[in-house]
Amino acid sequence: MTEAEKIAGADSEDVAKDESMPPTSESTVGVSEDVEDVEDELSVSSESSEDRDVENWPAQERLARAESCKASGNEFFKKKENEEAVKLYAKGLKVLEKLWKLDAEVLDEDVRVQLTTLTVSLRLNSAVAQSREEKWKEARSLASKAMDAIRSAHAAPVAEAEAKKHLVKALFRRGVAYARMGDLDEAKADLVSLLKMDRTNKEAVREYNAVKQKLEKARADQQQQFAAAFQKASQSGGVYGDKEAERKRAALRKIEEERKRRDAWKKATEADGSQVPFEEWCKAEDKRIEEDRKAKEAAEKAQREKEAEERRQRAREAREKREAEGDSDVELDEEDRKILEETRKKGYCYFRTQRSAEDERLLQQNQGPARLNSSTGESASPSPSTASADAVKRSTSSTSAWNANGTTWEERDVSKAAQQGLEEALGTVRVETVVDGRKAVAFVDKVSKVDGDAQIILARGKPAGVYDMSASLSWKATCEVGPDGAEVTEARGTLKMPDIANGVDARNYDVSCTTKRVFEEPNKASLDPLLRLLRREVCKVTATFVENLPDRV
Repeated sequence: MTEAEKIAGADSEDVAKDESMPPTSESTVGVSEDVEDVEDELSVSSESSEDRDVENWPAQERLARAESCKASGNEFFKKKENEEAVKLYAKGLKVLEKLWKLDAEVLDEDVRVQLTTLTVSLRLNSAVAQSREEKWKEARSLASKAMDAIRSAHAAPVAEAEAKKHLVKALFRRGVAYARMGDLDEAKADLVSLLKMDRTNKEAVREYNAVKQKLEKARADQQQQFAAAFQKASQSGGVYGDKEAERKRAALRKIEEERKRRDAWKKATEADGSQVPFEEWCKAEDKRIEEDRKAKEAAEKAQREKEAEERRQRAREAREKREAEGDSDVELDEEDRKILEETRKKGYCYFRTQRSAEDERLLQQNQGPARLNSSTGESASPSPSTASADAVKRSTSSTSAWNANGTTWEERDVSKAAQQGLEEALGTVRVETVVDGRKAVAFVDKVSKVDGDAQIILARGKPAGVYDMSASLSWKATCEVGPDGAEVTEARGTLKMPDIANGVDARNYDVSCTTKRVFEEPNKASLDPLLRLLRREVCKVTATFVENLPDRV
């Protein structure tokens, strides 16, 4: 028996003494059949009457029977009848299966030690037999499960030297399997872990050097592919717009991403000393990235809602402050008020925020010249009745009486009117559809709350709406039951629109829907498409309202 088999097999009595390891030549590297991982608890087709009563066996009898299966498997292994050996090893593992399912406290420590040692030995022996048949994927799986058995919390605390011996064998067996499958990075990681525990292992050193050479060659080939691809692209004039160039760039990006991932995997496994396979590490990493993305999106959404609420709160406070001071025409911030007070103290203030009765009299007395009609030459000043009508007209428009021509910048608060108008508009929302021949209706049952601020800005004669609002409403849905539609089933819930503001795509408002009651079967499936229609209609009505805000308030 070679040094490799001493490392990769179980004990010296478990394998044939004249059997050598599978070749490590270049021709065997990269062989990987597309087959499913096999379970090491394979059943044996022919069972005796004694086997059928296996459920009632006590622990010691199970251990003895598993030991017998191991000995019989070793005999077949010596005869190079590998498939029969694998079946017997699997049969022994199946006998031990029930002991692993019991609570650890139920078993004596001696039984747990025997259970752990025997399970690891059976799996490693089976891995050697599978390697003879060049079933590398199965061998890798068995070696991994052997390591799992050693580290299992159910396993007994095997002596450190014994555990180290088993780990060395399992790492070597799995590293060889990885190398033959072409997974060179994983093979290198296992062999490095092995050599940290046993630097004098000649077969491991030999296998590690072979894997290292193949990795260097693979990286050199990859660099040549990169160079050739970029050279070809530059020779073709650097045209990356066509489909072929894009395909090559995508392939290069994929290769580079794979290389970066393997580098990250190696650093992670070397840092914590784990032997996690590359595929499992990638799955865990993808899951972590997805969770981070969702958490980031949730945090950004919460931040947007918080900022919107803060804007609305500031606007409410400013409006309440203006109303309390009786100054609704001029909005002064703290800095403006300081400047105003300073100028008043120094005696050169020529402006005030309010007009007295004397100011009104002087303004009327000193009116500028009136515009004459071009045809009659008479004054174009309106009559009292005409002036009154014009005042009424202007009071309902977007401009103030003093800015009838719209030539001066003006900002007017219309928050209350906008809230009432949006509430009335949303209260009319109703949608209907037919699902599987049954009529389904959804409508806004109640507008619970409309909050926020809205202003009309007049600039260069053109009014525009500036708004930052939110809405909460309750919805109700009904769907016919039965062929004649005589009965209906009901559903209820709420809709929330936290961010109705300028700059938000009106066709894609953030509308969160909660359901408090759903349709009864068989109408339950028709609720989702009905709610999608309702959300679209709510967005449409809201968008129409805010687009026409200057004309509605």
